Amino acid sequence: MARKPDFLQTTNYWNVSASREALQAVRRKLAKRANQRLVRLERSVSPISGEAYHVGAYDIAQAELGERRRYSEKLDYLTDITDLKKEIGQLQAFLNAKSSTVSGNRAIEKKRIETLTNLGRDEEGHAVISLETATSKGFYDFISSKAYIYLSEKQVDSEGLQEIYDYYTEKKGLSYEDVQGIVDEYYKRVSADENAVISFREIADELDALVLDSREVEDED
Repeated sequence: MARKPDFLQTTNYWNVSASREALQAVRRKLAKRANQRLVRLERSVSPISGEAYHVGAYDIAQAELGERRRYSEKLDYLTDITDLKKEIGQLQAFLNAKSSTVSGNRAIEKKRIETLTNLGRDEEGHAVISLETATSKGFYDFISSKAYIYLSEKQVDSEGLQEIYDYYTEKKGLSYEDVQGIVDEYYKRVSADENAVISFREIADELDALVLDSREVEDED
């Protein structure tokens, strides 16, 4: 049976002639829904990161709320028609976002893992990004980092950084902290230089040097 459309969340109130009282009632109902979802997200635990889903819609909502942690549920919180319609629009955007629910975030994670593990196969027939890597907290933190986001946006081959992470942690024995440290330092250098040419090969070279250094230390022991 098809689910009935939720007119509170889909109606464009900018195009509707409604009284202040009606808009206040709509805003309060949506605020209550949004606050319930914020609480659920804060109490959630990702099976991958082990942390709450403070990403996507949650982050956007918190940015809009500013110092407030929740949307006001007072009926007369806003009285100006324009302010009412603006907040109703923000609430609708949050509630309609897939990442505003725990199940939605889990579905996003599942899809991301499927995408990562289907990027291709190496010469030995192994997935370029292993399931172990794709479902690890270290990798989750890596692709959520400021350095990763900046560098991947600057390169057409955004999968390159993912492959580098998998190769040096899975095959070369470096830790997540090792790889993240090198990528962070590289990011600091290139982001400070407007004329810098980004090359993932440079990151790989630095990681190769780190692998050699770690082996020399082991040999000395």
